[in-house]
Amino acid sequence: MDTVKGKETQDQSVKNLLIYKPIMGNILKYTVEEYKDCSLEEIMECRCTEEPIK
Repeated sequence: MDTVKGKETQDQSVKNLLIYKPIMGNILKYTVEEYKDCSLEEIMECRCTEEPIK
């Protein structure tokens, strides 16, 4: 598998950013239909759906 030099670093940087619940909560609220009516607090506490955020 060929990789672009530095790509792994960028991927890890994005993963590190997305582990922060406030950031992921905003992304989910404004991009995923199932979360549009949830508050950010509900999303961050995983109370909006029966399935946990993975």
